[in-house]
Amino acid sequence: MRKILLIIIGLILWQFSSAKTITGKVIASDTFEELIGVSIMVKGTTIGTVTSVMGEYSIEVPGENDVLVFSFIGFTTQEVAVIGRKVIDVQLVPDIKLLEGVVVTALGIKRSEKALGYAVQNVKGDDVAQVKEPDIMNALSGKVSGVNIIQSSGAIGGGGSRVVIRGETSLAGNNDPLYIINGIVGNPNDIAPDDIESISVLKGPAAAALYGAKAGGGVVIITSKSGEGTDGIEVGVNSSVTFQTPLVLPEYQNKYGMGLNGEYSYYNGATGDDPYFDDVRYNWGPAFDEELRSQFNGEKAWVAYPDNVKDFYEVGHIMVNNA
Repeated sequence: MRKILLIIIGLILWQFSSAKTITGKVIASDTFEELIGVSIMVKGTTIGTVTSVMGEYSIEVPGENDVLVFSFIGFTTQEVAVIGRKVIDVQLVPDIKLLEGVVVTALGIKRSEKALGYAVQNVKGDDVAQVKEPDIMNALSGKVSGVNIIQSSGAIGGGGSRVVIRGETSLAGNNDPLYIINGIVGNPNDIAPDDIESISVLKGPAAAALYGAKAGGGVVIITSKSGEGTDGIEVGVNSSVTFQTPLVLPEYQNKYGMGLNGEYSYYNGATGDDPYFDDVRYNWGPAFDEELRSQFNGEKAWVAYPDNVKDFYEVGHIMVNNA
């Protein structure tokens, strides 16, 4: 028994005497940016570590013939033999197939959607660019659950949209989300829809843990496209034309003209001769009979103009060109 114990102690001492420290740095092969949180394991063991905020790591390996396994979400797993080296720098190659189900969180870090402790939803850039919207956020309408997008004006040419994520969260009415474009706070309409790679929506106050108090209304993270996976020089040109017409117009009665109780009368706004003028009360004069009557600017036929409001609008058009 004593002999066996001595052998075990000897093996342990031999292992520690042959152990060596390996240091290095892990970066992305396409952007050359440091990767944070990369898992480094000694193959066949439970010995492991992760990279720091600078992409650096340090790990003790039992022997010189061990193999280090580098793995990170969205990148191809890579195995590197130690072979007596003390410094091992690694460039991980993005795995496009693994990027499905991966979303961009704070500081541009990619994480598995299932691994997050808060609600997030991802929309691909191609889905946003299908219909060319003057306001990008309008293109998200109906594509992200729990997000209510309201255009400030129902009229053609109205103002920008108001985005409310998971309902009102502030009594003061400050529920606007924080917009992050390629890691910088910005305006979503500063980027063309065709240039968007993906949009991640971080829902609710839990997102404030990543971006601070200003993210209490949620965060919309927009990531633009890159030249990744493109061989040589590639130029893309996109053009679209959208036409707009009013969907619904008010309904008017076109049988009776201005007046009251069948008697013709009108309000002269220039002189203000009837302080009790009422649009509804004075909308029931005599029936239109095509007879000449004295009106605002002389005598004219007493007829209705049913398309008067409709003809006021011209067909609107929006042209978008992007290269």
